[in-house]
Amino acid sequence: MKCINCGNFLEEGVCFCEKCGTSINASTLEDTMPTATNSISTSCVPEKKNLGIAKHKKTLICSFAIILGLLVSFLGYRYYQENTYLQTCSSLSSELTNKNTDFVNSIKELSKSSSKDISSKNMASFKENKVSIENILQEYSSRSVPEKYDNEDKQLAALLRQELAIITKAAFIIENPTEPNIDAQIKEIKKELENLKGTIAVISIPKSNFTLLATSSLDILPEQLLTYTRLKNREKMNLLQHNNFLRSINNLVQKYDAK
Repeated sequence: MKCINCGNFLEEGVCFCEKCGTSINASTLEDTMPTATNSISTSCVPEKKNLGIAKHKKTLICSFAIILGLLVSFLGYRYYQENTYLQTCSSLSSELTNKNTDFVNSIKELSKSSSKDISSKNMASFKENKVSIENILQEYSSRSVPEKYDNEDKQLAALLRQELAIITKAAFIIENPTEPNIDAQIKEIKKELENLKGTIAVISIPKSNFTLLATSSLDILPEQLLTYTRLKNREKMNLLQHNNFLRSINNLVQKYDAK
């Protein structure tokens, strides 16, 4: 085809004549290729419809990518939260079992020792173990709980409350071994330990082994408390007898001096 203005041969599909700059359309083309006129004129018109479809596709792809990214982020957070919770519970069951053993062992040592220096050291160790358990129980009360384990965590919270109550009562008995009704308080602790076992039995959190608590040395806590209070009551009775004996001797001396 030729430019109608200058007669320059044009390539198919161009919109301007390279020689004279005339705009190419149906009226400026020499009719050397009559069948190509329509295709040339239409090729110079912007394909608005096709551009709109491409833009729409691009928008859909971007929207899909954003939704997919949000979904992946949400699932990743849920996995992280669940995994963190399970690790926390696993650590809790292990720490409590170990600290409970240390707690009861410190009571055993208190029951064995008669020396004041040794007793003081063992009492310090007992108090340290008590504080460690209390800190563990308080620390785990502020954990983040996935919805999936909501029911199990309520049972776990009940377990922590029960154990804290038992440890507190045991500590009171150790610090006040000659108080009235100590035997009744020890029986109450024994009953609460049975309730604790019932709570442990229904907790089913993966990676955690709270059943160890049921067979841990907490099970023999009442026995150790009873042994310790018996020892302290004997010491109190011996001291009273010793004081009574000294008082009797003192009375005899005073009567003798009076004569």
